[in-house]
Amino acid sequence: MLKRSEMREVPDSRENKLPLSPRQLLRRLVSVAMGVAVAVSIVAVMFELELIDEELSSSAIKLAEIAHQTLPANIGALSKDDREDWLRNFLDKQAQPGSNHFIAIELYDPSREELGDAAIVDLTRLKPELDKGKHLFSWKRQAEYRRIWLDGQLYLQVWVTLRGASADTFSGYLEGVFLVSPNNLSALMLRVGLIIGIVLVTAGLCILIAYPVIQRQNQRLLAHSAEITESNIELLKVLGNAIAKRDSDTHSHNYRVTLYSILLAEAVHMPVPAIRSLIKGAFLHDVGKIAIPDRILLKQGPLDEQEFKVMQTHVRHGRDIVQGNPWLLEAVDVVYGHHERFNGSGYPQGLRGKAIPLAARVFCIADVFDALTSERPYKKAFSLDKSEAIMREEAGRHFEPRLLEVFLANCRTWYDQIYQQDDAALEQLLTQKMRQYFATDSISRMS
Repeated sequence: MLKRSEMREVPDSRENKLPLSPRQLLRRLVSVAMGVAVAVSIVAVMFELELIDEELSSSAIKLAEIAHQTLPANIGALSKDDREDWLRNFLDKQAQPGSNHFIAIELYDPSREELGDAAIVDLTRLKPELDKGKHLFSWKRQAEYRRIWLDGQLYLQVWVTLRGASADTFSGYLEGVFLVSPNNLSALMLRVGLIIGIVLVTAGLCILIAYPVIQRQNQRLLAHSAEITESNIELLKVLGNAIAKRDSDTHSHNYRVTLYSILLAEAVHMPVPAIRSLIKGAFLHDVGKIAIPDRILLKQGPLDEQEFKVMQTHVRHGRDIVQGNPWLLEAVDVVYGHHERFNGSGYPQGLRGKAIPLAARVFCIADVFDALTSERPYKKAFSLDKSEAIMREEAGRHFEPRLLEVFLANCRTWYDQIYQQDDAALEQLLTQKMRQYFATDSISRMS
């Protein structure tokens, strides 16, 4: 068995391009809709919070203005205790149960000197948060505020410029701590929750409306994709059989070597995308022989040196053929590399060891085994014992030893399953494998 790190990964163009299944489509629609809903909810919530801030700050500013309007005319002449008593009375009067109100106030004169302060609750826990807010003394701005969340309560720290008789004058500053009542806070949070709920329900309704329409279109794409896949498989078969006919061979050789290759690939746990590529390459391994002259391809006797060089060019021609079709491109490893040898003595590149693509290493074992055990015009079929012995001698030279070991451990069983079958039975076996690895129910036959 090969280590996963030794397996050459093959891009799975089919998986990248096949339309989504209904379940995948629904999951993706839900994901997109929820993503949009979350984004819209965040924007809506932020907008709503801004509105809430405006409402709360306006309420706080109005109360500050009321305080300003009801200040004694001689507030500066009063003692500090009297000023603070007045501020405390104001706080008590506006602190109605269940209403938003100030719980603390500090009053400053135009020169930014504190006139007094008062609080109707203990500010010990709030003080660290309040100290983070700097005193904002500006007569140009009407008010500033910052939110403070503490113990499940919402507070506003407010700075208000107290205007004088005209817009260009002012009579001081007010800093206060404004409490949002729990009842009002719950109502505000309900508004936020309602917005989120509306967005989510709208997203759900959009999914319910859009899914059937998109699903119908996707089903058409799935059907079209299945038709294309079936056509591609037929193309694979036609090309493979065409060269087999020209090479005075039969369909059976292509079927057998493809099945042997798949069984070995499964035994060493090659990834599914790699097996799909191997199947394509096994079908088309000799497609380049189309470009070889008949006088060489069909010659009965041994080839001379020059003729053999011409014959070797079939792998280059095969590579050029499969590279011209995106769906067939994955076959190039087998088509171009199936005559490489593990010790580097093969062609066309003289690759050695693991530099040879895994699919080519797997296929060459299947190809040689079928050639040895099959009858050809120039030879009788060898026995299994003789075939195994010949292949064992080539371990480390022609074949990768570990792959060969796995193959020879299973070849008798595989031979019994495959070799005695006629063309129709081989087609049926191969069709089952096509359904398994190309995952389309539309491939109901290979003929």
